[in-house]
Amino acid sequence: MAAAAVIGGLLAGPMLPAAAQSVAQSVAQSSGVLLMQARIDGRSFGDGRLAIDPARTANVVITVSNDGASAQRVKTVQLSGTALGLTFFGYDTVVAFDVPAGQTVTRSFPLDLAGLERQATGLLPASLRLLDPERAVLAEADATADVRGSVWSVYGMFGLAIVIATLVAVADLLAALTRQRLPVDRWRRAARFLPTGFGAGLSAVVALSLLRLVPPTVAAEIAVILCCTAAALGLAQLTVYPATEPLAADGPIPPDDLDDTTDLGDAADIGGDDDLTETADLSDLFDISDHDGPGERGDIDQAGDVLRTEVDHPADVDEARPADQDPGGDAGEVTEREVTTERAITSERTAP
Repeated sequence: MAAAAVIGGLLAGPMLPAAAQSVAQSVAQSSGVLLMQARIDGRSFGDGRLAIDPARTANVVITVSNDGASAQRVKTVQLSGTALGLTFFGYDTVVAFDVPAGQTVTRSFPLDLAGLERQATGLLPASLRLLDPERAVLAEADATADVRGSVWSVYGMFGLAIVIATLVAVADLLAALTRQRLPVDRWRRAARFLPTGFGAGLSAVVALSLLRLVPPTVAAEIAVILCCTAAALGLAQLTVYPATEPLAADGPIPPDDLDDTTDLGDAADIGGDDDLTETADLSDLFDISDHDGPGERGDIDQAGDVLRTEVDHPADVDEARPADQDPGGDAGEVTEREVTTERAITSERTAP
């Protein structure tokens, strides 16, 4: 992830403490024998903010003192700017000269800053180094560069990408918070807030640099990122969902459950009425003793005997059929007589 890569570069970068301006102007770090003072366009390198205009060629003057017992050879003067452990611009100029033991040498050269406008803008920590032929650092000075580049430079686009990614993470977190989809466990919820807080810290560091308010030094980076991360973790502990109390065994039934129960009861009542209606119809169909007289019942019994005879002994019925009668299917005869019997039963039921 981009955030992990940035923090890895931050931790892997040099953890340099803040130093006084006098120490920044003359540093003998590695060899301990060279002291350097530098001026760019007449301003001392390390004295406050150093304005760098990419549209102009800078005039660099360096003064090197050798307090050692042997001569030192300087080959390259390197100017670079870093932020969040990443180098956003760098210029190497070959200026080969020797510094004899116990002497001081001054050299000046023009520095073409073409292309810096597309590389960086805003406040950036800058360093000026003297390198020997094996590119070992002989002396180094630090300053804060005020680069007058474009907001569409590499550093500007890098900061814009971090801000957009952080805004997306914040929006996603707010959506999860609104829908109550965050983990209930405090540690898991803190892990959800942690990347957002870290991204907010990175965005704050870059925004302060681009707005030329605070340079992204190592101390400032760590302080801002830790504060934003701690604030995010604190918010994670405050966003606690209220626990839902379980219903008692003998407690009242919720209104929703009552509605469901009522609906089921209505359905049961409707089904019961249908069953009763069908039962009444069947009773009316078969219970005809109250409406039928003795003669009528005898006709019905006789019709029933005919039906049973045709179903049980179809052959006997065929033999008893007259020869001149148009023969039809057994199923058709039985069906016709069943219809006749049913009509007779219906007429008996409707008779006064």
